[in-house]
Amino acid sequence: MVIDTPAAAAAIRGTDWTMTVADGKTSLIVLEGLVELKNEFGSVEVAQGEGAVAAIGKAPSKIIIAKPKEREQMLFNLSLHDSFRWIPPTDLTAQEQRRLRDQVEAKPTQDRTAEEWLGLAESSVTLEGRQKTRGPGRRTGQGA
Repeated sequence: MVIDTPAAAAAIRGTDWTMTVADGKTSLIVLEGLVELKNEFGSVEVAQGEGAVAAIGKAPSKIIIAKPKEREQMLFNLSLHDSFRWIPPTDLTAQEQRRLRDQVEAKPTQDRTAEEWLGLAESSVTLEGRQKTRGPGRRTGQGA
């Protein structure tokens, strides 16, 4: 079944879901199963326990629910790409990341393991920023 709204179409595949359409936006929450929410700007697949929203003229995006231990449940609506700005790639402290970076950079590049390269990239995002991590100006001297 497909439900067309002004902002997006929802392709329902044997599932329980709820949808709200108001003020040029379509909001979808999937309780069980899988729903594709799409329009001419893009699409997202929404699985059990997930949600998504679409506005007229914009691609649909997933809604992410976070439940940190020290706060009440929070709701985020951002693109996957933007999530890297808000959700750190590692749970190490800044001091631990600096220590890891220094240990890995002390090794010759050909002797580094895949795990060490990954740790170096994750810490670099936090310590040096995403653009510097991607570019040839990284401390490791490697381009991404």
